[in-house]
Amino acid sequence: MLEIQLPKCIEARLCRFAKETGRSETALVKEALDHYLDDLEDIYFSDKVVQRIRDGREDVVSSEEMAQMLGLKSEGSR
Repeated sequence: MLEIQLPKCIEARLCRFAKETGRSETALVKEALDHYLDDLEDIYFSDKVVQRIRDGREDVVSSEEMAQMLGLKSEGSR
């Protein structure tokens, strides 16, 4: 189990919000951490893909090419 020390201002906000919503502080922290890690992972893996694109190690296609691949009309053919 992980234990953390929160700054008093964050702890106070957490307590107030828990009381206001009727949820436990633990549940709120778990949910907040889950959302934060989702965002952090998205950023991390997106940065890795961008670097591979810059290094020429990742294939990219234009929106027009993708539309053709999917059998859709491209933006320019409207």
